[in-house]
Parts: sequence; C-alpha cells; structure tokens
Amino acid sequence: MSARPKPPKRTAAKPAAAKPPAAAPGDARRADAGYYQALHDTSPRYQTNNWLIDDLPALLAVGAESILEVGCGNGLFLQRAAKHWKDVTGVDWARSPVLDRVLRENPGIRFVQQDVAAFRPERRYGLLASADFLEHLPPASLPEVIRRLHAAADVCYHRIACYDDGHSHLSVFRPKSWLRRFEAACPGAGYRIVGTSVRKGRRKKTVVVISNLGASR
Repeated sequence: MSARPKPPKRTAAKPAAAKPPAAAPGDARRADAGYYQALHDTSPRYQTNNWLIDDLPALLAVGAESILEVGCGNGLFLQRAAKHWKDVTGVDWARSPVLDRVLRENPGIRFVQQDVAAFRPERRYGLLASADFLEHLPPASLPEVIRRLHAAADVCYHRIACYDDGHSHLSVFRPKSWLRRFEAACPGAGYRIVGTSVRKGRRKKTVVVISNLGASR
C-alpha cells in the first residue's frame, strides 16, 4: 500500500497594509507649515492653481494703492498684481518654489513667511485679499484672525471654499455661517456675501466671497 501524500503546507496570509485614517474635518494637526511646504514642493495643483486670479478685475475696481494677499501660495496672483499695484505684499507659512521664481522676476514684491494664523501686519493696506485661506484654519482661531485682518486694511476681500477637501480644510461652513462669523468678529463692519459659486461644476463644492467692499470705515 503506497503512502498517502502529505497535504501541502499552508502559509498564513500576510495582513493587508493598513491605510492611514482619513482626516476628519477640523483636524488641527493638518494646520502646520511643514504640511503645506510638502504640498507646494510636490503637488502640481498647488504649483499651478491660484483661485484669486479670476477676482483681479473686482479687486482693481476697489482703487486701492496697496494690496496684501494672505495665503499667497504659489504667488501667481502676486505676479499679476505687480502689473497694477506698485505696493504688493504676500504672506504665507510655506515658500513655494513657484513663488521663488515670481519673486526673482518681480523684485518689487514683498514676501513675508510666517505662521499666517499669527500674522500681524506692521502697517495698514488699502486692500487685503485671500482665496482658499480661511478654511485652512481651525475654527477656534477664526474670530481673532478675522479681527486682525480686518484691522489691517481699508477693504477686505475673502474667497472661501465651503466644502471638505478630505485633507486640509479645517473649517467647513455654509456661506451664511461664514458671514455670521465675520459679523460676530467685526460687528457693524459691513461684511456681506458678494457672491457664491460652485467649483468645477460640482454643487457640493460651494465657494463664497465675503467682503466689506463699499462699507464706510
């Protein structure tokens, strides 16, 4: 009688590599300079997108002599602004390699690199603008930041994304909720919703523009 063949040796299956947990909206651990520096160094979208450029005609209509962009990112708006304003300043907590090129080509642009949530302008500007900046801050810091930015310029103009991007939007509110935050931080300052839109045709990606344009100071 022949020997019964031995069954093949079973090997334990290797467990699948664990995926990193998805960042919940409002995860304050994402709001740091190193995180955004890495994005600016490696992400094509961070190196090419600049959501403030389309607002250039509206900003020019303000008639201000100086402009400060908060959260200037890749500097592509600053590059265009330098053709219209002699006094142009940008501030960001990261330094994009694209911004380095912009600064070399436009030596008149002033750039300040520091924690934008703690930024305290040393002077007053005619116009302060931001796009896709405020939603990157933790909710608890918004009242103080809004007050500080309001005090830094005659006119403030903020384009804000009102949706969760899955990794870096820490403050996700609807347009009217954003407006209430401005009204609470700066009572009587004349902030209003200038307009709303959807990004890339997606209804869930609402964007709001809030400004005190036209309000008496």
